[in-house]
Amino acid sequence: MAHRVHLAIDLGAESGRVIAGLWNGKSLRLEELHRFPNGPVPLAGTLRWNVLRLLAEIQNGLALAEKCFVLLTTAANPGVAPIHDRMPFIVRDNQFDRWLNNSDPQLPSSIFHLLDKNPLDFYAVSRKVNNVRNESPDLVRPAAIEKELF
Repeated sequence: MAHRVHLAIDLGAESGRVIAGLWNGKSLRLEELHRFPNGPVPLAGTLRWNVLRLLAEIQNGLALAEKCFVLLTTAANPGVAPIHDRMPFIVRDNQFDRWLNNSDPQLPSSIFHLLDKNPLDFYAVSRKVNNVRNESPDLVRPAAIEKELF
C-alpha cells in the first residue's frame, strides 16, 4: 500500500493555509496545518499582497509540518556520494506497512538491505532549471551535458 504525504499552500484573497494531503493508497485525507489572514496593503496608490508576511506565515506552516512529518536520511550510497554525504532513506512501497507497524528496533537496517544499491536515477538537466521564470516539464527531462563556460 502506497502512503504519501504532500504539502500544499493555498493563498486566497482573505486567508491562506498550509495543508497536508495524506494518501494511504485508497483515499486522500486533508489536514489543515496552519491558517492565516491575508489582506491587501496599500503600496504606491495600489493594493498589493504583503508578500513578506505571507512568506513568514508559510514558513510557520512548514515548521508545523516538520513537527508532524519527518525526512529520514542515511549515509549516501555510491551514486549520491559524489554530490552529498547523506541521502533520503528510501522505503519501497511493499515495505511501507512493515516499516510503520513494527516495533523492532532493528527494522531500519533489515529494510535497508532490501533496497537497490542505487534506487535513484541521475541525469543531466538543462541549466534553465536555475531560473525561477522557467517552468516546463522539459526542464527535468534528460538533456545533453553542456560544456563548462570556464
